[in-house]
Amino acid sequence: MPLEKLGVGLIGAGFAARFHVRGWVGVRNADIVAVYSRTEKRAKELAALAESLGVGKPKAYTNLYEMLQDPNVNAVWILTPNDTRVPIVRAIVEEATQGRG
Repeated sequence: MPLEKLGVGLIGAGFAARFHVRGWVGVRNADIVAVYSRTEKRAKELAALAESLGVGKPKAYTNLYEMLQDPNVNAVWILTPNDTRVPIVRAIVEEATQGRG
């Protein structure tokens, strides 16, 4: 059965992520359902921004693996600095190959 809406998890909660959340207003059939940041404050702030713009009601995470295991997350959007992405992609691959993500 096809998804009614794609649930997207954002990885990163800095400037680029805020820019992308604002741009999400025009996206159809997808909601931001999760936000990961190393700091709880930034994850919660970005989740609140997404909710205030009506682009989802995301759960804030400070543990990447927990977010990747969230059954509502169907896809991820990596919005972190370039030099941080390799470990993030490794975590995504690990979860996916274990059937957890």
